[in-house]
Amino acid sequence: MKNLELHRGESIENAALSFMETNGLIENGIDSERSQQVIQQLAGMIRERAPKDVHITLPLTVDGSISDLILYKNEEPHDAVARFLRESTLSEELKTQAHPQILSMLQQRLQEEAAPKQEPMFTIDLTIDGQAATVEHYEGQDPLAEAREFARRLEITNEEFLQRLLPQVANMIQTRLEGMAAPKELFSMPLTVNGQSVVLVHYENSSPTQSAMNFLTQQGLTDTATVDAYLPQLVEMIDREIAQRATPTTREPLFSLPITIGSMSHQLNY
Repeated sequence: MKNLELHRGESIENAALSFMETNGLIENGIDSERSQQVIQQLAGMIRERAPKDVHITLPLTVDGSISDLILYKNEEPHDAVARFLRESTLSEELKTQAHPQILSMLQQRLQEEAAPKQEPMFTIDLTIDGQAATVEHYEGQDPLAEAREFARRLEITNEEFLQRLLPQVANMIQTRLEGMAAPKELFSMPLTVNGQSVVLVHYENSSPTQSAMNFLTQQGLTDTATVDAYLPQLVEMIDREIAQRATPTTREPLFSLPITIGSMSHQLNY
């Protein structure tokens, strides 16, 4: 009897039919109910044994142990769940109860995979137990949730280690976010450049030279001659404004009253 074989470029159904024809298993023609049943049985056997491309791996905890639910390319989700449960040690009753829950989890994962990929705002390179890894932060996402996802990708399940790792990773993300926050404006100065009204802004933690260079760059005044001519003037203006703001303002009294203490007269200002 010829072996059941699937050749490159051959469909599964044709491989099953070829096997039946070679071994004389066709009864009452190919279209008969019996022949179609045999074709489907043989096709199922080929699908089970044929090399498959893994599409999704979903780690699940079943009966206290972690097992991977594998969805192959072009495989239906409910078939993958049925195969996973068939190979598990759960009772038939528990399998029936777990099937819709696991199917829902797998479908959600499929939706996540199908969603358009968003580019991360930034990444942080780490080394965990000698293994290089990358933490990604996406706009609007919670740092702690991203830390958990990072640990999940690395398949870290040790609870004691997770309790130390997750806060550290989340804190690193939060620190980077705070460093990216918009700088605080200290003051702005209206200027005129080429007949146009513009504003020079000086930010907290920026030096006068940095603010002046940022202004020149924003205005497109970056050639050496222009920078040499205007940079010192702008820096001087910013320094002067900083000095004025640092000098306590002299307050004028609203009114004054003459008072006499002993033999001395004084003006009491209010």
